[in-house]
Amino acid sequence: MAKDRRTGSQTVILHTDIVGSTELVEQDKRLAYDRIQDTFGRFSSTIEKHHGHVLEIRGDALMAEFKHASDAVSASLAFQVDQASYNDRLKDGPRPAIRVGIAIGEIIIADNTITGWGVVQAQRVERLADPGGVYITSAVHDALPESLPIDFVVLGENTLGDFDYPDTQNVYRIELKPGESISPPDGPSKLYAPQKIPRLKVAAIAIALIVAGGAAYWINN
Repeated sequence: MAKDRRTGSQTVILHTDIVGSTELVEQDKRLAYDRIQDTFGRFSSTIEKHHGHVLEIRGDALMAEFKHASDAVSASLAFQVDQASYNDRLKDGPRPAIRVGIAIGEIIIADNTITGWGVVQAQRVERLADPGGVYITSAVHDALPESLPIDFVVLGENTLGDFDYPDTQNVYRIELKPGESISPPDGPSKLYAPQKIPRLKVAAIAIALIVAGGAAYWINN
């Protein structure tokens, strides 16, 4: 878990979860745990390579932060390509698919809890995404350089706030242009020190995915 802090400026938040995790566990509990753990481990590595920082892995969800929107988008698209290839190589059993939401906003980390407007928006955008998809807010869209080899699909306005703080933004689905790929990042991240990613414990995941139907529980080393 990251140290307690409150950001004084906007940061880029990535939120992702495993689609249909409960159903995957019902197919083959042990194999599903192993493949979900492998998926988060590989995504965490991709995030670090693209200058991001994993904040937490909780149940079937992962949250990370980046300084630049382009890094968050590049990491997400690169990993979705990798995950599709990974699943294609599996002969049988659970095939974990993830969906990703990316937003820009402040985060607050205190008392082993991560909150903030950026977190709320990233979670809500992620819930709109299709399996294997990467969705972003209009703020992320506006922060991206034109040099990225991606296409934008405008999905229209969505309310990403709540009753007290309504916030309506355009949401976009992003895709690699045909025949394009994400270039590997230049060198190791200079923003964050490498972080050891906690292993997913079978008991905790079982409670989170089966008993509570995907409710969040802390994953401890």
